Amino acid sequence: MKLSKYTLDDFSGGFSADTGDDTMESKYTPNSYNVEALGGSLKTMPGCSKYIDSEIINNDRKYYAVQFFVYYSESMTLTSQLDKLVVVGSTFSTRGLFLYNSGAWTKLQGNISEKNMGGINCIYNNENTLFICNSADGIYTYNPLNSEIGYIDSAPGLGAMTLHYERIWGIGDTKNPNTVYYSAESDFSDWDTTAENADAGKLDVTTFDGDSFIGIANVFDDVVLYRKKTLFRITGSSPSNYQLKQIPAASGAVGANAIANNGRYSFYIGQDGIYSYDGIRASLIEDNRLRFLFENRVNQSMLYNACAVIFGNKLYAAVPVDEAVYNNLVIEYDITSGVFNIRSGVDIINFGVYRNELIFADNAGYVCVFDGSDKYKGTNIEAHYETPFFDFDNKNVMKTLDSIYFTAKGTGKINITAETENGITTKTVTLKNADKFDLYKINMYNTGRRFKFCFDNVDGSTFEITRPEFFLEADDED
Repeated sequence: MKLSKYTLDDFSGGFSADTGDDTMESKYTPNSYNVEALGGSLKTMPGCSKYIDSEIINNDRKYYAVQFFVYYSESMTLTSQLDKLVVVGSTFSTRGLFLYNSGAWTKLQGNISEKNMGGINCIYNNENTLFICNSADGIYTYNPLNSEIGYIDSAPGLGAMTLHYERIWGIGDTKNPNTVYYSAESDFSDWDTTAENADAGKLDVTTFDGDSFIGIANVFDDVVLYRKKTLFRITGSSPSNYQLKQIPAASGAVGANAIANNGRYSFYIGQDGIYSYDGIRASLIEDNRLRFLFENRVNQSMLYNACAVIFGNKLYAAVPVDEAVYNNLVIEYDITSGVFNIRSGVDIINFGVYRNELIFADNAGYVCVFDGSDKYKGTNIEAHYETPFFDFDNKNVMKTLDSIYFTAKGTGKINITAETENGITTKTVTLKNADKFDLYKINMYNTGRRFKFCFDNVDGSTFEITRPEFFLEADDED
């Protein structure tokens, strides 16, 4: 019996959903979750835990964490123990601002309208200050050196804001949803647009399509305005040379939290995929390799709940799939390599970054953190990776699988499955060591013209598998 060896040594493509698994290159996976593709190996993805164990309770009412703002004591590029995490809590009829100190929640501000909110750090009265806006209420200010939350009386309602050339810009006023406001230069308390020689101002942008602004950001030194259908940018450095230009894009952003910028990269979640903005136009990333995911699994009716953040060199985008009303799938996009990996089984309302950690609010109202643990908040992680179908360059020949060799490390058991048009065969392997690779051989029989291989953990086990080798016998051609 002459055996041929096939080595699966390139998983570098990651998840792809732009073609069927009969025509997909072997380096991609058509279905994978909680497994990270690392070139020549597969590794279960690390989990998460509660960052703060206690619920937000105030006056016997539970508040659900829905958004995060960070007060930076130095700058957004430097973390400090003096930084403060301000959590927006919601009862779904009213909101509040909360701090967690010494094992207890402290309310900074209550009776905030249940509307969109945004936040930025800036220098105000010669001190670092966190500005927090609300679409109906206006702007609050927070500085730990002051005993109370401040409030800017003259500011309009704003659902999001950004800093640009010593002015705060904002959108989302519930009374004027098509208006963009900007403060006076270097005076963030001056929003008077009616006074003689007023330095503050506004721009009205009406497109007659029923759309309105949901986001704003300083991107590549322009003010970028986000709607669900369209995008605009404002160029210039002063009212005398401001110019409004529409950004070419097939879709706008699906929601206020679906926008992610960090000064170097700019992304947002659109109706049909993830978009990247390059300063001129916005386009679907990676040739729209997520196409079938958005067409067939994403719950479009609840996609306005999607959220995104850039952390490290990755974009994290959480979306609702399979009729879920909240975000239950996370797309991790490695910006440098262009690889997608998928997380499933974790629910995310909103992301945040605090003291170099990726945090999130979950569906139960807790503040959680991706911390490298091997569970999702105490629950076993289900990990699965499958290859496309392989015909080994000859569809006309029946092949018989004889054995599989691979090196691996991890805890517990893994299942390895071979699928053909004739059936499915699965073998279970118990891993020997968590810290060092061992060589494994399993005898596995299956026959067919094309093969698909799957790797699954068992009962939350962890694994890292490298360069599996498959030995097959080819029959004579028909």
